Amino acid sequence: MQDNKITSGRLTEEIGKLHAIFQKNSVKKGDKVILSTNDDYYTALFFLAFLRYGMVTIFIDPDVPARRAMAIIEKTGANIFVMDNELFLTRGIDTNAGSFCLKINKEVQKKGMLFDRLLKSKKAAVPTDESIFPAILNTAVEAPQTLENIEADDVAYILFTSGTTSDARGVMISHGNLFAHLHTLKKVYGLTENDRILNILMLYHADGIIQGPLLTAFNQAT
Repeated sequence: MQDNKITSGRLTEEIGKLHAIFQKNSVKKGDKVILSTNDDYYTALFFLAFLRYGMVTIFIDPDVPARRAMAIIEKTGANIFVMDNELFLTRGIDTNAGSFCLKINKEVQKKGMLFDRLLKSKKAAVPTDESIFPAILNTAVEAPQTLENIEADDVAYILFTSGTTSDARGVMISHGNLFAHLHTLKKVYGLTENDRILNILMLYHADGIIQGPLLTAFNQAT
């Protein structure tokens, strides 16, 4: 997302709508979800939603080769996918296999089309297919939430190592691990809601996603 201000109200509303979508599609606490998108806001949004409702996020960098991505998917046994539309094709994911598959179709501005852009006074229309994100948010109705208890030992997310010296290995981080880390960062750096955090790290690395958008949300910062 470019040149967009995301308010706390919008973020909270969209997380609530995602919960309604999860419930409708029988996605529940403890389910492993593959998350892979080039959109930074969507990465942060879905990760926050999965944490809130107890799903286990499995991060796969959208730029990794399809063979490596499929090896990670096979190793984790995940059958729920939230990915960019084109990744379902390049990774050969069967969307009719009974899994919950949510395709992300963001607007892409084509390069070298200056004349066409000058002629258009409005941006291209957002897809309206109700099975595509973010269009699906338009039909999602935020319902009263019945939240399951999330224990400290519950797995929050899984990140795979780079595999520099051997095969990549999944590192499981519990909710207890995660929030101890966030509390430590808050204490050491004295972070408050008045702070603005500039994150230049990739969101598919631990430091990027945790010390960027998640640390920001944890402190109600910007």
